[in-house]
Order: sequence, then C-alpha cells, then structure tokens
Amino acid sequence: MRVTGTITGERARRTTRRLVLHSRVQLVVKTTIAATLAWLAAGLFPGDLERYRYYAPLGAVAMTYPTIATTVRHSWRAVVAIVLGGVLGMAVHQTLRTSVVALVVVVAVGVALAGLSFLGEQRSYVPIVSLLVVVIGGSNPEDYAFAYVAMSLVGAVVGVAVSLALPALRLSPGRNALRSVEVLLAEQLHDVADVLRSGETPEPEDWENRRRSARPFVEEMRRSVGEAADAQRGNPRARRRGYPANRMQKIARSLERATVLVEQVLDLVSRTYRQGAASPLDPELATAAAEALDRIADLIGSYHEPVDPDDEMVVTGQQALHRLTAAFAERRGMDADDLAVVGAIVANLRRCLRIVEPAGAR
Repeated sequence: MRVTGTITGERARRTTRRLVLHSRVQLVVKTTIAATLAWLAAGLFPGDLERYRYYAPLGAVAMTYPTIATTVRHSWRAVVAIVLGGVLGMAVHQTLRTSVVALVVVVAVGVALAGLSFLGEQRSYVPIVSLLVVVIGGSNPEDYAFAYVAMSLVGAVVGVAVSLALPALRLSPGRNALRSVEVLLAEQLHDVADVLRSGETPEPEDWENRRRSARPFVEEMRRSVGEAADAQRGNPRARRRGYPANRMQKIARSLERATVLVEQVLDLVSRTYRQGAASPLDPELATAAAEALDRIADLIGSYHEPVDPDDEMVVTGQQALHRLTAAFAERRGMDADDLAVVGAIVANLRRCLRIVEPAGAR
C-alpha cells in the first residue's frame, strides 16, 4: 500500500507540475493578474479619469502575451494605434461633429491609417478608437480620447510589468516539436531499411504510405522553436540558463536539412524498384544500405542529446556508411542510370550523416 501510495503521489505531482507549467495556464495567470492590477492602478487616478478605469484592464488583457518580447512589441504598437485613433476621432469630431458624414469619414480614414505596416496586428485599434471618440465622446471628445489613451497605457505598462515579473521560456513545445521530427525521420529510415532487407518489391501505394510528408512536423517545429527564441529575448531566466533556445534553433536548422535529404533518399530508393526489372540494389548492396539507414536513423532519433565523437553510435554509423561506399565502388558493371541513382543514395546518406554527427549543430 505504501509503494502504491508513493507511485500515485508521484504521478499526481508530475501531472500538477505539467498543468502549472503549461503555457496556456501561465498565460491565464499572467493575464488575470495584469487585469486586476490595472483595475486597481486605474482607480488611483483623480477626477474624471476614474470613470473610464475599465479601459485599463481591457488594455491589460489585450496586451498581455505569453512572452516578454511579444508583450512589449504589441503593447507599444497598440498604444501608438490608439493615439492615432484618438487624434483622428477628435479631428473629425471638431470638423463634422457627430453625423453620418463623420462616421463615414472616420471609418474610411481610420481603416486607411490602419494600413501602416509598423502597427502590425494592432492596426485595428485606429478605426475602432476613432469611431468610439466620435460616437461616445459626445461634447467632450478630447476628454474621452485622453482617458482612453491614458487607461490603455496603464494596462500596457501593467501587462509588461507582469510579463517581466513572471517570464516564461516556453521550451517544452519546442523540445516536443524537435522530438517529433526526430522520431518521424528515424521511423522513415528504419522502415526503408526493413524493405531493403526483405528483398520484396513494395507496391506503389506502399511507398506513398512510407513517404508521408514531414512538412507539417517541420512547420510545427519551426513555429515552436521560434516562439521559444522569442520568449528568450529580454528574459532573465534565459540569461541564467545559458539561452537554451539558441541550441534548439541550431538543432532545428540541422533537422530541416536532414528532412530534405531523407525525402530524397526515400524517393531514390523507390526508383530502384521498377516493374519487370531487377533492382540495382542486389542483396549485398541492399543489406549494406539497410545497415547504413538504420545507423543514421539511430543518430537522428537521438539528435537532441549531446553525443561524443567517439560514441559507439557514431562510430557504427561511420563504419556502416564506409561499408556501403565500398560495396558501391565494387559495382563497376552497373547501368549508367542505375549508377546515378545508387550513387545519389550513397551521397545523400553521407551528407545526412555529416549533419547528425557531433561535429554538426549539437
């Protein structure tokens, strides 16, 4: 009973830790804290500004993002867009008052100004704020515009402060995405190695199943690792931990190159199986190629882990590729087209090995 209770308690702690460290949970906590603090801070302003204090938590919610760099980047753009909208709304109100013509002008000009590229995703604030100033500002659009800008600025400042106080590195999604690409590439190479050893000619649809595209996995890896790098900027935790996202980026770039080579190897091997003709990969050559594929797959499957140059996995990979190269060199009577295809397989495997060896981006 004691052992069972210990295991259950450990599982509960791991589950709780994963939940607490989940990026969405962290964002919920940060946004809630930022909105609450913005509401309290806005209540300290004197006079009529307090009437518009609800814009402060709205600004905090809209401008709190998972990372410090993203929060800062979007916050200053949002404040600039709000100021532009406020100025536009006041100018239109002073000229045309509240009328249908004023609405037409403020929306048209606001949407046009929202096309300014430096505003980024915050461009929609320009027409929205200018329209609010014209419609809700009433007889004192200047006061309303000032209050809106001031409270939004409070929300932005609080959002940045909370992000600085509770920085997130967002490393787990990047690591998981790297691992997914490694596993996929390793499985593909092991699968082709099994085909070569079997000596059987696969059906065309079998090749299509084996050559399932790695692009969605690579795109997810690129996005997740990019978010980790973004979370690292201006983050004191990254400074203390030696900027781990930099290494993740190097690994991701190497895996992207390896993905291209693996796809080419799969395509080239499939070309060696032709209807009504013997494969240029005779049993000895096919066995050597299968061994090289397996050893390279092993290296790719654990590429995120540091490996010494004299590690057994590295040495066996180099030896397997050397045997494949030697076996290929003995095939002097091979047809020119077959020679080109098999030579390309050997060359791509050699390039792939160079990428995943410790001398690469480890």
